[in-house]
Amino acid sequence: MKKITFLFFFISSFFATSMFAQNYELRFDIVNHTGLSLYGIYVTDTNTNNWGDDIIPYDRFEDNTMVNVSIPIDNQTLCAYDIRIADDAQNSVEFTNVDFCELQVLTLLMDENGNLYYIVE
Repeated sequence: MKKITFLFFFISSFFATSMFAQNYELRFDIVNHTGLSLYGIYVTDTNTNNWGDDIIPYDRFEDNTMVNVSIPIDNQTLCAYDIRIADDAQNSVEFTNVDFCELQVLTLLMDENGNLYYIVE
């Protein structure tokens, strides 16, 4: 009986450890309908003060194009993220508390006053 209990405990510990050690990715598309070429999109969870690396796989993100991006996360990551978008003159706009849990497509747009905004699909 002790051997069975020990074996059960060992197997349970193995699966629990591997389950929590897994790394995941958030994958989604970003569509640029701003009328501008963008030169950087940075994403961080709302609890982090560092923007990290540009998530766009190219040097320039042209208007009327789409890119597929992946953001590494762990099982402790929440749904709320902040996004910083920069143009070639390093002008930038930030959006806070964007819900990434249901995100499939993030469409970037510009209104008639020149303000960037987004739609989550």
